[in-house]
Amino acid sequence: MAPQAAPDSAFDMAAGYIGTMTKNDRQHNDRQNTESAVRQARLARLVARMESTSVVDMGSVPQVADSRRVYTGRIFAVDDQKIRLEKKDGTRLEIGRQVIRHSHAAIMLVHNVADDTYIVEREYRVGSNSFSFGLPAGLVDPHESALMAAFRELREETGLIVPGVPSGTGQEREAGLWTAENVEKSAADSPDVTIDTLGTFFSSVGMTDEQGTLFVLHLRRFEKTARHFDPDEHVESAWATWDDIRHVIPLHGTTANLLLAHEEIRRMRFRATEQGSTD
Repeated sequence: MAPQAAPDSAFDMAAGYIGTMTKNDRQHNDRQNTESAVRQARLARLVARMESTSVVDMGSVPQVADSRRVYTGRIFAVDDQKIRLEKKDGTRLEIGRQVIRHSHAAIMLVHNVADDTYIVEREYRVGSNSFSFGLPAGLVDPHESALMAAFRELREETGLIVPGVPSGTGQEREAGLWTAENVEKSAADSPDVTIDTLGTFFSSVGMTDEQGTLFVLHLRRFEKTARHFDPDEHVESAWATWDDIRHVIPLHGTTANLLLAHEEIRRMRFRATEQGSTD
């Protein structure tokens, strides 16, 4: 093979680098597309094997025939709906459902990397009618992304801010810094935080359209500022060890369990990597 000529300029070097990046991106996208196609094919085979005595065609798209708002509260609303379903014989049927309309939420497991501790909160929860332990969380405000809500709630509930990452202060809003694009870029570029995004999940798919986006925030450096609560919001918080998180503090709820399971796997992999490097 003939030797490759050296680039004549910085422009040629940059073009070559960009070309390599583009090729790598294409290969990554091709792999993702292939994996997606394989998953879809497997799902189709599973659906074909499913036995059902139902007359409903579950390959069709349900239609909302009627929807009436029967309750509107400060936090959520309730709609009474008639849903039209296609039958396998080509006719239709209607079923009744009620759905709770609720804002999306952001839920965080916050990790202080320096001393390997995690933030735990306690506040009144009406569902259990008790002062319950939990993780920092809050509703996503209009025009916010879930990540924006996470950093805003982190500041409001715990007083923690990551230097250089907006947290929704009045000054940041006036300066035009409180945007989804800026928060995402600032967090991605920051050496002070690493974010694991687990995904967005329905809290109870049979009852509500509420979804929660789950994050693990690994903080390497942070600053402390004043906390800010709503008038009827009363929250305690403290740093706790991982052993306390797993074996002492009674954390309840599906989202907390998902976050803890994810972090347990990460910690196991980290320990395995450390052990491998010392062998």
